[in-house]
Amino acid sequence: MLHEIDEDIQAIANRAKTIHNEERRITMQSVLIVGELDDRKAWYSMGMTIEQLSTYIGISSSQYYKRLKAYRVLKRHPKSAELFEKGEIQVSQLSTIAGRITQANAELLLNGIRNLTKRETEDFVTRVTADGRLREGETTVEMTLRMTVSQRSVFDRLQEVVAHRGRTFTMMGALLRSAEIYLEEHDPMRKAERAADREAAKAVRDMEKSEKLACKERGKHKTEVERKDKSSTIMPLEEDGTVYGTGSSWEDATASAEELALEAEIAAAIGTVESSAEESLPVQAAAVITDSSSDAYWNAEEPPLINEAYEHYSPGELSEVTPLERIQKIYIEKRKDPRRPIRTSVRNRVWLRDGGRCTFTHGNGERCKAKMMLELDHKVMVCRGGENTEENLTLRCRYHNQFVAELNLGADFMKRKREESAANLQPDA
Repeated sequence: MLHEIDEDIQAIANRAKTIHNEERRITMQSVLIVGELDDRKAWYSMGMTIEQLSTYIGISSSQYYKRLKAYRVLKRHPKSAELFEKGEIQVSQLSTIAGRITQANAELLLNGIRNLTKRETEDFVTRVTADGRLREGETTVEMTLRMTVSQRSVFDRLQEVVAHRGRTFTMMGALLRSAEIYLEEHDPMRKAERAADREAAKAVRDMEKSEKLACKERGKHKTEVERKDKSSTIMPLEEDGTVYGTGSSWEDATASAEELALEAEIAAAIGTVESSAEESLPVQAAAVITDSSSDAYWNAEEPPLINEAYEHYSPGELSEVTPLERIQKIYIEKRKDPRRPIRTSVRNRVWLRDGGRCTFTHGNGERCKAKMMLELDHKVMVCRGGENTEENLTLRCRYHNQFVAELNLGADFMKRKREESAANLQPDA
């Protein structure tokens, strides 16, 4: 165990277990008595319809029919009663398989639906054949839509519009197309995948560009070497005995590749010193300041020059650090500021890393399966110095996000904060 269980909580859990065991026992009795009433045609003997009889015994007609279906499964397949008593299958599941279960597929069906939801049971049942085989392939589900006449007119108009282009849209096609358009624009996982594809394509382009530049440099170097070799074969002898063009002269007119690189470094260093002398003046630097509150500033790949850089160093530090380093420090600190929105690139990487699913792990090591109401949560809380970095962010569903916050800050504190937020909500105009 990861921690000691509170005795009061254990007692409540045990009481809940007892109540639900009793509930299953009572439900089993209800199913059996509904079946007996139907076997004896009680509705006919009492001069009622089935709907009237179901109301008389205190349930709806829908519940009556579901329990009647479950009764027929329990009566024909004793194993289903054992699974029901253990709580591994429910009345809704028994009613779902009632029309498909046979002696040949009973074992497969009953084992296959254990601990499944109603929807998962419906999916599984569509793949089971009457002779006990499990079909491969994608499962199908049935959906029922209820809408107003004005809502239906939107779909009718869509069919009219696409008909002008010689195409037709079924209701399902229209729904799928609408869902695809919305997901393409708003789905965080798709956004993250597109961003990753763009980064991969950019990396390939950069690699190809580097290879071309390297090839060009090799060609240039080869040309220089060939020219030097050609010139070294000319050996004119002057009167003073000095030989030129052999590559051994003190004043060779052709600089080597190493010499050219050294000259470039010296020139760059001189340029840096000159520009640093100018950039050290805030008045002169103001000409290239960009608005640090704009999105373009924070989305920039390289930090622009900002006056804030001069406010974070003492006069002694200014002489030791170049202006660019000062700017980079402020830029990096600003990007990590947890009060600012999380950068899109960081958000995308977190979604891809966590697979669009809550990362909360239960005490038994099982990860939460939630993929809805996901939120970016700080592992180290913002109030405790947590930053907006990929390493400090994780996906959690809203329930577990609030649960972790209560563990860290206390249930009373979070309750008070929720009440304050609710009190500050403005009514819609």
